[in-house]
Formats: sequence, C-alpha cells, structure tokens
Amino acid sequence: MDSKADLKIRNKKKILASVRENGEISKRDLQRILGLSWSTVSQLTSELTDEKYLCVSGKRNMGVGRCPEMLTVNPKSHLIIGVDVNIAFIRIAIGDLTAKIISKKSFPLVRTYDEVMEKIIFTIDSMMAFYGKENIAALAFAAQGYVDINTGTSTCIYDIENWRNVPLKQIFEEKYGLPVTVVHDNFAVMKAESVLGNTVKNSSNAMLVYYSKNIGVNASFLMNGEIYLGYNGASGEVGLSLVPSFKNSEPVILERCVTEDNILSEFIEDHPESGVNTFEDLIEKAKSGEEEPLNAFKLFGKRLGAAVSNCINVLNPEIVVLAGIDSEYSYLYKKELLSIIRKYSGSASRKIILSKNNDDFTVIGAILTAIQKYCE
Repeated sequence: MDSKADLKIRNKKKILASVRENGEISKRDLQRILGLSWSTVSQLTSELTDEKYLCVSGKRNMGVGRCPEMLTVNPKSHLIIGVDVNIAFIRIAIGDLTAKIISKKSFPLVRTYDEVMEKIIFTIDSMMAFYGKENIAALAFAAQGYVDINTGTSTCIYDIENWRNVPLKQIFEEKYGLPVTVVHDNFAVMKAESVLGNTVKNSSNAMLVYYSKNIGVNASFLMNGEIYLGYNGASGEVGLSLVPSFKNSEPVILERCVTEDNILSEFIEDHPESGVNTFEDLIEKAKSGEEEPLNAFKLFGKRLGAAVSNCINVLNPEIVVLAGIDSEYSYLYKKELLSIIRKYSGSASRKIILSKNNDDFTVIGAILTAIQKYCE
C-alpha cells in the first residue's frame, strides 16, 4: 500500500498532467476529471503554484455566481531547453512544460566539433542569462546520425568533423548541473507527432516519414502504441536505404538524391546545357511545364515512394504519415510519390495522411521527452 507521501506525489503528478493536457482548467474541473476531493485539489494546486509549476491565468465568466480561477502551466518556470543537431542546421529552443516554444534560435550547421559545441554553449548560456538559470529544469538533445540513449552519447554525425562518440549527457550535466536527455531525431519527430499532431494519436501501429528539403528523409515507427527504439535507442536511417534509380539498373542511396542540393546537382550533371543554375531555376522551369525539369521532380517522387513502400512492406503499419511533403512545389512530385506507394505497398485501405508538422517538431519532440522524464 502506498504511503501518504507517495499518494500525495502521485496526485500532484496527476494534477500537473491534467493542467498540461487541458491548457487552462479550474479546480472544480480538476476535481471532476480526477475524482479527487475538493480539499486535496485545493491543497495540491496551491502547493504546485507555490512551487511555480502552475499559475493563475485569469477567471472564467460563468454568467452567474463566482467566476472560478483558471490554472495553467507557469510559462516562466520549470523550462526545458531543447537542441536539434542535424546536417543542415542547429536549432535551440526553450519551452514550457506543455512544450510550447517560448523562444528559439537557428543557425546553419558549422562543420567542426569545436564550432558546433561553441554555438550550442553560447546559445544555452544566453537563454539561461535571459530567463534565469534557476528557471531551467532540464536540457534535451535530438541528434541526427547514430545515438546511444543509454549513455546519452551522439555516436556519429558524419557531416561534422571530429563528431564521434560525443558524450552529450555527461558534458552538459557536468557543465550546468541539470538533467540531460539525448534522443535520436527520428524518435523526437514521432514523439511530437504522437502528442501534438492529430494523425497517430489513436493508432497503435503507424509510420511517420519526414522529409526536409535540407536534411533528406527520416522515418520513425509506432509499434503497439510505443515509439520503436532500435539498437541503443536509434530508430534507423531510412535515408541510407537503397532504392531504384528509375534511370538505369543501378540502385541509389536515398539521401544522396532527395535534398534540394542533390536534385539540382543531378539535374545539372544530366543536362549541363539547360541553363539551370539554382534550385529556383529548376522549380520555375518545371512549373512552366518544361519536360526535363518536371521529370526531375517526378523522379524524386518515385524514389521517395520506393523507400516508403519498402518500410511499409516490412512493418505493415495501419497509418502512414508523410510530413514535410506539403511544400510550395510538392504538387510537382506528389502524384508520383503516392502512386508508387499505392502500387507497391499492398493494402489499398491503408491510411496515408499528410502531416502539417514542421522543422520545429524535432526540437519539440526532444523537449517533450525531457518533460515526460521530469514530470512523470
């Protein structure tokens, strides 16, 4: 049987979780939802307010009688700093206990270990100085490449010189004296989608494919209601998979042909006299209906569709979520993408959904993971 102290802690966590989930809520509503006594709710919300987890956001007009106070998560305390390190940029954000981003900073990826760490530390120091270190509860990292979540190590990011076996958890816990969470970026994106998106909340088996024009392709998987974790917590790298080239019999590595730079360089190599010098040139020519530029985007759609189909055929998810696909030029390749998926991935009844998530979802997912550890 739980002691009174254990029961109190559990009830405080329930109240905090309910406030986080509802955004704004009255004590009466907390009593009704959680089935706790009025005295328990009053006492514990008062303590949570004193501890700066909660604050009063205002009063709700009921029309008659007294207007109840509305409680919400304190946006100025128990903040989480999240860091997204990938091959295109570094994004550092600070969020509250609902993972609402309060402030963020992004900058292009620098290419050496020392430069990356200098940027990260400088930005974290600046955020702590502005918001107060005493108001920071934890740090969270989402790293591309390979990670070991058991030790909090970013094992390898190939595009960063000397970035091998970087003990992020150890380095930043020793520097700031705060708990540090390290996750794979694929896990972070699915975490954000499963909590904040409307695509996979009620599914136990789903696959999320996230395309970034600068980074390439990532994928993560929801299996039996849990986000899949591979060896040491990395979710795998779909971008390293082989797909048909759709040009000749040789397969190609997906991530080498799906970023904007890759698409452009391949087109220029194949059509050196086309007059195309930038990706914007390629888009404009494709939009105007020129055959070869348009075929370049169709080729991209086919290759991405082949990679998605391979994953579907291995895992047989109920729902496939395509994120990052809905760009200003996605109509140039979307038909081929969906056609290949439908043709080669079995069940025609499988749901294929386009998600509205964006580049912030990775850092948000890292913050959400840290919140779960911190609050639950």
